[in-house]
Amino acid sequence: MQRLADGPSGGILKQATAQAPLKFILGANSTIKAFELVSAFLSIGGKGNLQVKSDLAYGMHGEPACGILDNDDLAIEVEIVAVSEPADVSAVMSDEQRLQKIEEVKERATQEYRAQRYQEALAFFKEAHDYASNLS
Repeated sequence: MQRLADGPSGGILKQATAQAPLKFILGANSTIKAFELVSAFLSIGGKGNLQVKSDLAYGMHGEPACGILDNDDLAIEVEIVAVSEPADVSAVMSDEQRLQKIEEVKERATQEYRAQRYQEALAFFKEAHDYASNLS
């Protein structure tokens, strides 16, 4: 994701480019809530101008190193430049999310097995096993 964030004074606070985009894992709370939300609505190449209230940005604590004060609202231009899955998406999932994913994958495996696509079924069962092995 590329972003250009303006603070209350109108100055550029942070900038990411296509060569050095902002990278984050959805649902891992590794970025501001506004990016989590906008990512659900924009596809690759999608752009948006966001007016972000502080509770969806840096909140009560701001980001002093970037010049963002406590409770600052931001104006942010974003563009989705790429979407990819992390190498181990299950590492950032809760046990509840893992269990739900296991059920989804097992269902796909069962469908493949019933359709006599055994190699595909086996791959899905292995994926379910991998999610299960990461349970707390």
